[in-house]
Amino acid sequence: MVMMEIRPQPFFGNKNRAFWNLQSAGWAGALILRAIGGISNGLPLSFLVPVIISTITGYSISLLLSVVYKNLFHRRPIVTWSSTAAILTVASALYAFIDAWVFLIQNPTSETAFGTLFLGSLFLGIMLLGAWSALYYAINFFVGVE
Repeated sequence: MVMMEIRPQPFFGNKNRAFWNLQSAGWAGALILRAIGGISNGLPLSFLVPVIISTITGYSISLLLSVVYKNLFHRRPIVTWSSTAAILTVASALYAFIDAWVFLIQNPTSETAFGTLFLGSLFLGIMLLGAWSALYYAINFFVGVE
């Protein structure tokens, strides 16, 4: 019988693999936290549909952000940070729009106005995508951008 040899390697030894592992684990964690929060508050399981769509939206937007941030990383700091702030604002607004829209489609009898849903989702989007952006820049600062 052939035994496969296991050779330990640093987590960031393969940056591409590390990115995908962190990306998937982070968004899966966000999904699990939101699901547990909803279930513990007595929401019906149907609330998971918008939460899953919201998580997929965040995952997809953060993939786009990674491409943009990689191109901004070695620019002058004023360009990097002002561009990041502008792009993060647009990305968070897109996240909030999709999140609020999906909620209204899923709950057509809801009395909550779109603007109220949008503002609540905007806060969530800024927190999630802002934290993701901070981690992206921090990891790439210490590990190095290829």
